[in-house]
Amino acid sequence: MMNTELSGPGGYWIQMVRTSFFGIRPKSSIERMYDTLIGIRSEIVNQLRPNRKASEVATWVRNEITKFGFNIGVNFGHGLGLDVVERPLVHLKDETILKPGMVITVHPQLVSQIDQATVWSGDTYLISDGGAEILTKMDPVDIKILS
Repeated sequence: MMNTELSGPGGYWIQMVRTSFFGIRPKSSIERMYDTLIGIRSEIVNQLRPNRKASEVATWVRNEITKFGFNIGVNFGHGLGLDVVERPLVHLKDETILKPGMVITVHPQLVSQIDQATVWSGDTYLISDGGAEILTKMDPVDIKILS
């Protein structure tokens, strides 16, 4: 698992989280968990809309994870700026309204108690008038299995 948090020009932060498997294909139940995570990740950009509450995004992420039978890992995400963790939090109790110009990282983590395994993916998004733009461009499917 790679969690990259970088501060670029002007001191602004970006975060990207990726889970990869090295050398071998994971067992089928863990690969199913990974593929479920990638499916959830692909829909997050559609959930990050202006005038939506951070708690609504968090509720959607939680519901997606649990409907597939997995447990929840870390907090679902947070704002990014001059600090790596800023408000709003992508949390069930954060009623902050998303607005254009906000930079948010969303990083769902799926946990399997049966397999004692976890997969995690996270990306940084810019909220705009028309929705959200993903700022982290590395597709996790491209690095699923590394040799």
